[in-house]
Amino acid sequence: MVAVVFAVVSFFFVKDVAEDGEKFVYYTPNTQHFNRPPATFLTSLEFDQEDIQEKKQNMAWHMDYSCEATSNDVIFSFQYVRSEITNHTYNDHIFMLCKTHRAFGNAEIVYESDEKILCTEEYAGVLLKKKRSMNVTIKAVDIHQWKPIEYKTQNELESCQVSHAVEMLNNKWKV
Repeated sequence: MVAVVFAVVSFFFVKDVAEDGEKFVYYTPNTQHFNRPPATFLTSLEFDQEDIQEKKQNMAWHMDYSCEATSNDVIFSFQYVRSEITNHTYNDHIFMLCKTHRAFGNAEIVYESDEKILCTEEYAGVLLKKKRSMNVTIKAVDIHQWKPIEYKTQNELESCQVSHAVEMLNNKWKV
């Protein structure tokens, strides 16, 4: 039996935020995000640098704010622009689940259950139905705690959201 889970991700513009010279301008999804390169994973050298930790945690706090200011299910690092003039976006392999305010970096799915569900996913107005695993586990960096973790999804909706987020960051969510 395939269960059906519907996740609508709606997005709104959130005001510019700048702190310590780093600018985070949040923009709503657009179809050009489908043409960007896959997100960049943190290296072990970067993980050990305090300034990198501070920058990524700062990004997560801005994602927290965007989750509160909008009705998103998931926020991605590539939705933030460093400069409105150059339109240069962040390309970190980071996403946040808005319901739990958990920010994950370098997420990789390490377990997928055999039981399947049907997820209805949306990004930039594009709606896709995808058959996904009912339960998934990711290996990732917990951005707020800045430590490697394994995270098991708590329910079917979250399984859809996590699977969708990893595909989006890897630029494999195809329309």
